[in-house]
Formats: sequence, structure tokens, C-alpha cells
Amino acid sequence: KMEGFGCTYCLQVFPEEPGLQCHVKFSHEGKPYKSERRALNTPLSAVLGVTTVSKTEAAAGGIPMSEVQKHNRKDSAWVVLHGQVYDLTAFLPDHPGGEEVVLKWSGKDATKFWSAIHKKEWIQEYTKPEWCLGPVGPEPKSSDNAKMKEYEDELKALRAKIEELTSAPSRPSKGLQEAMTIAKVAQQIPAAVSAPTAPVTDEPAPVKLTGRRVVVVGHGPVGHDFVMKLVGMVGDGTLEITVLGEELLLAYDRVHLTEYFEHRDASKLVMADAKWFGEHKVTLKTGSRAKQIDRERQLVVVQDVKTGQSSELPYDALVLCTGSYPFVPPLENLSMDVSGAFVYRTIDDLEGMISFARKSKRAAVIGGGLLGLEAAKAVYDLGQETHVLEMAPFLMPTQLDAGGGKALQSKIEEMGIEVHTGSRLQSLVVEDGRVKGVKLTDSAHKEPYVLELEMLVVSAGIRARDELARGCGLEIGARGGVVVDSRMRSSDPQIFALGEVASYKGMCYGLIAPGWEQAGVLAKNFEDATWGLKKTASKPEGGDAPLYLGSDLSTKLKLLGVDVASFGSTTDFWFARQFDDDKAKQLGLSSTIQMDPFSGLYRKLIFNNDLKLLGGLLVGNAEDYYSLLNLSKQDNLGKKVPGDLFLGGSGEGDSEDLSDDSVVCLCQKVTKKQIVDAVKDEECVTIADLKRCTTAGNGCGGCVLSTGFVPKILKTTLESLGKKAFVGISPFFPFTRAELFEIIRVKQLKTYDDVVQECARAGKIPDLQAALVGDEVCKPVVASILASLWSEVPVADGLRELQDTNDFVMANMQRSGQYSVIPRVSGGEVTPQELILMGTVAMKYNLWTKVTGAQRIGLFGASIWQLPDIWEDFVTGQSSFKGEKVQVKVETQGMESGQAYGKALRAVKSCVGTSWCRFGQQDAVTMAVKLEERYKGFRAPHKLKMGVSGCMRECAEAQGKDIGLVATVKGYNLYVCGNHGTSPKHATLFLNDLSEEECFKYIDRVLMYYTFTAAPLTRTSKWLEGLPGGIEHLKEVVVDDTLGLCEEFERRWAEQQERYECEWKKVVETPELRKKFRQFVNVDDHKHGDLEWEQVRKQKKIQLEDLPTIIGPAKITKDKADDSWQWVDVGAAADFPRNGGGAVKVGKTELAVYNAVHMGKWYATQNSCPHKQLQVLSRGLMGMHGQEPKVACPIHKNTYNLETGKGISNPGLNIATFEAKEEKGRVMVRLPPTDVLDAKLGREFPTGNAPCEGACDSKELSW
Repeated sequence: KMEGFGCTYCLQVFPEEPGLQCHVKFSHEGKPYKSERRALNTPLSAVLGVTTVSKTEAAAGGIPMSEVQKHNRKDSAWVVLHGQVYDLTAFLPDHPGGEEVVLKWSGKDATKFWSAIHKKEWIQEYTKPEWCLGPVGPEPKSSDNAKMKEYEDELKALRAKIEELTSAPSRPSKGLQEAMTIAKVAQQIPAAVSAPTAPVTDEPAPVKLTGRRVVVVGHGPVGHDFVMKLVGMVGDGTLEITVLGEELLLAYDRVHLTEYFEHRDASKLVMADAKWFGEHKVTLKTGSRAKQIDRERQLVVVQDVKTGQSSELPYDALVLCTGSYPFVPPLENLSMDVSGAFVYRTIDDLEGMISFARKSKRAAVIGGGLLGLEAAKAVYDLGQETHVLEMAPFLMPTQLDAGGGKALQSKIEEMGIEVHTGSRLQSLVVEDGRVKGVKLTDSAHKEPYVLELEMLVVSAGIRARDELARGCGLEIGARGGVVVDSRMRSSDPQIFALGEVASYKGMCYGLIAPGWEQAGVLAKNFEDATWGLKKTASKPEGGDAPLYLGSDLSTKLKLLGVDVASFGSTTDFWFARQFDDDKAKQLGLSSTIQMDPFSGLYRKLIFNNDLKLLGGLLVGNAEDYYSLLNLSKQDNLGKKVPGDLFLGGSGEGDSEDLSDDSVVCLCQKVTKKQIVDAVKDEECVTIADLKRCTTAGNGCGGCVLSTGFVPKILKTTLESLGKKAFVGISPFFPFTRAELFEIIRVKQLKTYDDVVQECARAGKIPDLQAALVGDEVCKPVVASILASLWSEVPVADGLRELQDTNDFVMANMQRSGQYSVIPRVSGGEVTPQELILMGTVAMKYNLWTKVTGAQRIGLFGASIWQLPDIWEDFVTGQSSFKGEKVQVKVETQGMESGQAYGKALRAVKSCVGTSWCRFGQQDAVTMAVKLEERYKGFRAPHKLKMGVSGCMRECAEAQGKDIGLVATVKGYNLYVCGNHGTSPKHATLFLNDLSEEECFKYIDRVLMYYTFTAAPLTRTSKWLEGLPGGIEHLKEVVVDDTLGLCEEFERRWAEQQERYECEWKKVVETPELRKKFRQFVNVDDHKHGDLEWEQVRKQKKIQLEDLPTIIGPAKITKDKADDSWQWVDVGAAADFPRNGGGAVKVGKTELAVYNAVHMGKWYATQNSCPHKQLQVLSRGLMGMHGQEPKVACPIHKNTYNLETGKGISNPGLNIATFEAKEEKGRVMVRLPPTDVLDAKLGREFPTGNAPCEGACDSKELSW
């Protein structure tokens, strides 16, 4: 049986896959590529599952024209070409000129006409063999009536089958696809300028028109209102006005969209008359999508939505009325390919819901706000069992408080609609591409369950449709939308914005009234500017054009038959949430509340101390809405008192320790309010969400650790919304570090894959493949636990790809992309020979040298390829150097790694104690050396520092360390859990007058208990603060052994000491490990960092200035590849790490190539991170962002999509990506010609701290 490659969006079948790929790309633009194997000659009737006349039978006698003439409809379109009958039904939706072109000739012989106007290759498109039904035959005689009856019966069966299919559409919702596409486009186009507010202090300059051409983009209610007002003010034809409408329909009333279900007549919602435009000399172009704005040439690129053809439209003034698009929250399995999922925005969306509801019975609406409840009404009217899924603990959380939301919920539930508040959606359940349910938790179900349903409607809010503005570099508001001043003018004086796309003072109004108000203001400003264009008339008197100063957000609605109103004297009523009890208490406000549980009445009025009515919430009865609204605009109640309105009581609330404007992320200057708003408004539920939405944690990362403020604010805010904070180490591991540590310890797990598989068997891994790939959060945590338990070299196979920035190469990465080298100097005691060795190495490799804050000597500026050579000198104790004035050769005892790169013991600081000090009471140096030798190499949740002071004068500052010993006459006082740094903490006295043996015993136990139970990256001080029972509990565990763990603690310390080996000595002696430190996989080239060095004082160091950040799209992208691009061999597949990256060099360009083993794919990108242009991406951690692969830059943790190159943590930063594959054991990357590649990404190596190429060695010693 001959099979071909079938299109999943239509009935096309191609003998070769490239044909299908082209077909999907051009005929189903924007849809992901998919295929299925189908028979090459599968007719339409076979696909539909009904019988039809065979081609053999048809060819035998031919098909009469009388039969062909019957097939002239969308469900059956036959056309005669060159004597053959073709069924072009499947071609209707794919024809570039639109289905009308085919339907016009359906049932007819189109041979002469189509041959005259179409090229040969176009005719071949129409005459595919699989569409041919046979030749045209003679008209049937009376004896053929039985055959005709058979044909008619077949046609009837086909129509019945088609009706059945169209009654429940199997294709995904077009509206959902468009919403997700727009959102993706908007995310991919970063705002050129970002500012939360427009200028408000000075009155902006008047609007000036430089010509008569006015283009209005968007023919919705606001755009149409503006055009009508403008024409009414300036007169017909005064301005050349062109209106672009993306939809084929004229502007219609979206406010009353739900009423469409009552009459299903779009004309009853239309707000415009097509004749009006011609009568008033206004050009209207429906079905015209604005694709791009060229500000420099002042023109708009317009695309015909039917034909796909583009044209340019010049303007003198451009007005953006593009409105908004539905916000589709990220939900696992919710994609553009899912059938049964809809958004609630347009008439097309409603038509799709109507068709689908014929076969569905249960539906859910995501969103319990204004739009969500409107959508719920629509679903309810379609006869569906209706569920509302709201993430907040009550409905309409933006407009109402908890009391109002719950009162509204009670009224709605009386109708039989089930409301799920506190919903946390985990995933969409999809079977065969159709919605089957949603997995969630809610206020009534703390454990996840599946709500079975067939239809899902997403109505979780809107977002400004500002992708056009972003694409041309206009200023964008902090929450989206085009920033405008009080004349509705954008950052470009020739471009204006109205309605939902306009951001005024950081606010995009989602109501129709503000849009109309803005339209009136701009129309009046245009009228004022138009007089400057008129030569025969003078400007009439009447003052200057008005300014827009914001809109009242008060509104009264009827939702599902329930009156709901919210009004305020200023926008602070909503923005400051003056109606919330806690906010009211903070502001010194009072409220009166009236509730009637029998009628569902809830009324709450808010007053200040002067008895001014600030606003109110009305649910169930809003008859006096307008009188109360007017009263709120007055300075006081007049002769009334609150009791005259209705009786009630004052609200109560709790205050919080931090104010809203407190900065909780010092690097990014993110405030507490921004974090809270991200949780409430952006549905952030994890640290990763907050990093993406607010940039908090994208600097040093300290604020998002368990010790920082951000996780605490996240937890309390989620709890206030009725949600449970995520406590796992990452979305892939729903375990705390302590739980994961216990699993790995008990099960004796040795690899990351083993850990994932074991957790998956316990049913705790939501996505096995994604978890195997992991991310930059969970991998280092697992690596740390494995190191704590088994002490293997971090760069060994299977472990290196888990390590964070420093452990990845066992050295601290510096801002030049180079590293520091710090040998261990136990207790601070160093020999002259060791000093000479360190000096020799520093001179030999041109390294900058400094005594560190941890009382050790650090050598800075080592390149990755130099590290094994440098450490070979150290661990062997042999090095030499010959310079202009210095010649040295040293052979001494080797030095070990100081592990300054790991979450391990950094150093033990000591005074000289009784060795030299006349006040010393114990030998502090000897004790410090013993401590460091005992605990070196041990990996903990955080770095550890210790100190030993020889007397109570405390010269070693031991009481500011994780472990501190202060000598007494009888022994040592033991202090635990202190630290210096950003949040200094004095250590706590644990035990007095201990002997050396007792010190070791209790330190062993404290550190092991800390390692067993602490959260990731938690210092000992914060661990002790969060430990239930505090210091007394710690004593019970490590002194009294109440948990029976001390024996295991001591055994593990003994094993730890036995297993210890210097990590760098292991690397130096193992050729396979040394290979991991190559600069490039495919060539032997070396470089010395990415920054130049300069003389500062007595040494050279890297230059002070970083390289500039590159913001904007990538310089080159794989989707622009042409025939000049070739597959380039970049090395053996075996030389690249599994689940990690390696750097390669092609010409002058550095690339990063990644082997995603668990995904079965290879990826390639530029090696340079756009943030500071350091070429280090190949050393970053691979991971998953939802369902997309990503890499995290090892410098500042910026993350990028490996497939598209788009910035994830910062959309303004983007990287070039290339196709990559493995072929016969070699890795191939598809690249442009080398000169083209180098022109885009190539870079000369800096000199850096490279040696002086023999000049240093050419001179004899002067002495």
C-alpha cells in the first residue's frame, strides 16, 4: 500500500515530506508542523468514513456534467479541468486567493479560464492525482437511474457525515491560536523603552499635524468612536482618514457580546454602517492587518488577511486603537493544537463555542473576574454544566473584597453554576487532541483532582495589544500598552494611542468608557491641530484643546442576573484597595457593612475620618448606585451621616512588617509591592515566575534564597489568596531538600538520573522527561546532596553537567570569564616554600595576586584551559619561571585545592595563640589546622567558615563564624551558627570548656545535622533560626541524641575522611578529566578571557569597564537560512558532554553546542551572552522552561530558549540559534558562510594576560 505524508490540518497527502513541510508553512501559516502517514489515494469519503464510487468505476463510464454541477458548495466543490473532474473541497481553506476563487468555478468546466490566467505550476496544484475523480462522461440514460440514485445516496451520506463533524469542530479554536500567537509575538519583541508613567507635571505641547493623512489602526468600538467624533469636528474630507480593521466585520459592541447567544445575529451588535464611510469620505479597509510600522518613513505595512499580500500605507498621523487580546495563562498541555479550548473575545469565538456545545455537556471557565463571569454566562446559556475556576479566594478580586466576592458566589451557585475559588491549575487533560478535563486543586480539595469536562473557556483577563508599538520602538508601559501623555500622544509625536492599548500613568483601562473619553480628547486635539492645515479659515474661539487626566473606574454591571457595582471617588479606591479591611486600617479609614444572607445582599461603604464617602461595593442590589456615586464626588456627606445610608461596622485588618515601597531585591531595585502584585495579578506561584515577571533574583540571587525576603513575601501573599506556596526545590522536584536528602541517603542513589527515576516511581515527578533535563535550580541541589554523601569529584562524568557556575570547573568564575585559583592554607599557616610556589605560579601564568578576605592567597585571571596546568604545578609542588629580573625554580611539598569554589569549608581563621601571643591560653594555630584538615572537602548546603581564637580577646573573630572556638583555661567554648556578610549574625554559645575531642564530636554532629535538614543555599544562622525549638532542640539532637542519629553522624564523618582526596589532584592525574577543560572541542586554539588587562598600581588586572549589553533581536537567526548555509562538522559527538554544552570555534566565531540526551536533540547557539558579551554560554546549565529547552548563563543567570534563542528571564536579550544534528558520530551545525558568520558574531581574541611571547625570556638576568 502506497503511503504518503498527510497534513493534519487538511486532507492533503504528499509523496515526499518536503512537499508537506512547504504546504504547512505557507498554507497553514503560524501552525506547528505535524504529519501523519496516509494512503496517497485516500479520497474524501474514505477519510470521512463513508462509501463512495471508486475511481475505477468513475473512470469506466465517466462523470456526467449534470452530476458535477451539483457540487458547487463548500462541502463539495468539483471542478472540471482538461476533461477530468477534480474534488477541490480540501483545497478551499488553503487557496491563497480565498475559497471564493474555487467556489466561483465549482460545478463548472474551468479549463479555458484557469489556463489563461494561471501558470502551469498553479494548474498542477489543482490537478493533484489524489483529487482526480475521473473523466467527464456522457449524461446518464434512463437505465442509469439506479446509478444516479446511488450517487445521490452517497452524497446524502457525505453531507450527514460532514454535518456531524462540523457540529463539534475538531480543529482548535482560531481565537485561542491568535491570542497565544499575539502573546508570543509581544514577548518576543521587547519594549525599546520602558517607563511606568508618562510625564504629568508639565502640560504637554499641543498636537501638530504635518499633513492630512490620518491612519487609524483598529476598527473596534473605540477606533470607530474616534473616527466619528473627528469627522464630526473637522468635517467631511478635511482629513484623509483611513481605518484598518483586522476582522471582516465592522466595529461591533463587545460589551454586550453575551447577548449574541440570544439572537445569534451579528448585525444587532454592529455599531457602524458601511454606507457612512463613503458618505463622509473615510476609507475603511476590513480584513486588513497592520503588520509593521516604519516610523522613519512614516508608513504602515498592511497585510490582506485573505490573500496574504502586503502593501504600504503612508501617514502623517497614526492612531493605534488595537485594543487588547485575551490573556491565556500558562497551563500544561494547553496549546494551539487543542480542540475544545476557546477564548471569549470575538464573534468568531462565540460561533466556535456554539458549534462545539452541540456535542459537549460540561464546560469550565478560567477566570472569575468581570470577563470570566461574562463567559460563564455564555457557557451557561449554551446549556452546559458550568464551572468557574478562580485562583483568588473569591470572585472578582479586582473590584470586590472577600465579603462581596463570596456574596456574589452564593448568588451564582443558586443558578447551578459551580464556583471553584482558590483554584490552582496544574495541567489540562487532553486525549486525542481534545479537552477532557483539567487537573487542579481548589479551596475544597487540597489534593489534586481531575475535573472532567469537554469545553474550556479562557477568560482570565486581557493584555494590551501593543506588538506593533513594540516592534517600532515606541515607549511601552510597565504592564504593557503604549505610553501616552495627556494628549494621548506616544513617544513618537506622530503616533497616538487610544483605549486598551494606551498606557496612561502606567494604567491600561480595560473598560469601554475610558476609551471613549480618550477618543473625545484626541479628536478635539486633532481638530485644534487641523486649523493649522487650513488656509482659508481661522481657528474659532474656545480655548486650548483638552487634556486627558484619567478616567473614573466606577462601574455597574449585571453578571449572571446579579447586580454588581463598584464605585470610588478616585482611582485610589481600587489601586490602593481602600475597600480591603487591612488597607482601610492602614489608611485610617472606616467602613459600614450591610449583609443579608437570605437575599445575597452585600453593601460596603468606605469613609475617611472627615466622613467623606470614598467609595463602595454593592452586590445583589445596586438601585442607588448613581446617587452613591454622585455623593462620593462630594467633599463630605452634607447633612447625612453614614447611618443614613445603611448600618454596619468597621473593618479589621493586620499590618505587615515591610512597607510596599521597601526594596527587597537590591540588585534590580524590586519592591515588595511589585512582588505582591506579580503574585496577585500575574499569577506567579514560584520563584521562577517572580524572576521572570519582576527580574528579582536576576542579579546576585541572594534575595530569592530561603533566607531572603522574596520567598517569604511569595508565601504570605499566596496564603492571602487561599493558595499554598510551593515548597519543593523546583517544579520538577516537589520535595524539600531535607526530603530529597533522605531519599538519596536511604536509597543509596549515586546519579542524577537515579534520583529522578526513583522519585518518578514514587509518583512525585510531574513530567519525567522534563525532570531528567532538569533546570538551573534542581540540578545543583541534587549535585550538592550527592557530594555531601559520596564525595565524588564534581567534574566526573554525569556530575559536571549538574554543577553550578563555580563547581562546573572547580574554580570561581570572574567577570572576565576567567577564574581564580586558591590553594589551601590550613589554619592560615604557610611556609616560605609555599609562598615561593604561589609566587612562581602567579608569574608563570600572569595572574593577579591578592590576600583574600578568608585569610588565603588568591591568584586571579586563569583561563579555563590553563586550570589543569596551574593545578599540576600546585599539587606536585614544582614550578619554574624565568623573567627579565626574576628567575626561580621551586620544588616543595604540593598544595591542595582550597575549594573556594564550593559550598564547603572555605577556611579556618586563627590567631597565633600560645605559639607566639603572650595572652594565649590554647594553641589556636594547631587547633585551626586540625579543624581544616578534618572538615576539608565536605560539601554542605552553604559555604562554611570557622575560626579559632587563642583567648577571650577574640582576634580571629570566631564568634562571627559558622563554627567558632574561643580558648579558655579549661579548653574551648564552642559557638555555632554565626556569619558575617550581608546579614551578619553573632554565633550562639553552644557548650563551654570542651576538650579537643569533644569539640570534634559536637562539631561533627552539628554540621551533619545541618547538612541533613537545611534548605538549599541556607546559611547555618538562618537554618538555626528556622529550626523548631532552636538552640535547645539542637542540643537535644547532638548532645542528648534524642533522635538516635549521632551514631550515623559519626560513621558518616569517618567515611568522609576516608574518602577525601584533593579534587584537583584527581583531575591532574586523569587525562579524561583534563580534557573537560579544553577551550574548544574542535580546535586547539586558546584565549585569555574576554576583557583586556590594564596596569593598576603594581599589577595588571582586567579593565574596569564591562563590555556593553546588547539589547534587541539576535544578529542572525536560523529561520533566515538560505541555500548558502551549509552543514559544518564541529567535532566528534563523544567529545561533547551528555546533557551539557561545549564551545566550538568556526572562523572567528565562538559557538555553544549542547547535547540534550534525554530529549534526543542537539542545539547550537552563539557562545556570547548578550548581557555582558562574555563567551561562556557553553558552560551554562541546561534545563527546561515549561516544555521548552533553555540554558542559563553562568555569569548572571540570564536564561535563553535553546530552540528560538529568545530571552526568558529578560526578553530584551536574545541569542542566535542554529540547527544541529549528529551524523555518523560527528556533530554537524548548519551555518552561513564563515565570512557572513564572522561579520555577525565573530570577534578577535583580546590580549588579556597572555604571556609576552618570548620577550620576557630573551634577556639575561642583570645580577
